[in-house]
Amino acid sequence: MDMLPILPPTLRRPPSRPTKMRRRESDEPQTTTKLTKEGVEMKCNKCNKLGHNKKSYKGNSTKTFRSQDTKLVFITKWLPQLIKKLPQLTNKLP
Repeated sequence: MDMLPILPPTLRRPPSRPTKMRRRESDEPQTTTKLTKEGVEMKCNKCNKLGHNKKSYKGNSTKTFRSQDTKLVFITKWLPQLIKKLPQLTNKLP
C-alpha cells in the first residue's frame, strides 16, 4: 500500500500583545540613537516658573487646583442643602 506521509499540524500563532516596535525590513538602516530631554526646561504647575516641577516645589501655592475647587463648591453649595434634606431622608427610611 502506498500511504501519504504523516505531517505535523500547521503552526498557528496564538494572539498576544502587539510588538513594541515596528518590524524593520532587512534593507532599512538600524538606528540606535535615543531621544533625550536635553534642553527641555521643566515648568512648575503651581507657580509657573522654570527650573523645577510641582513635586519639587517649595513654597506656598497661590494657584488653586481643580480638585480643591470642586471640594470647595461641594462644601459651600451642596452640603447645606444636604443638611436641610437629611431629616426628610431619614423619615423615608423603613
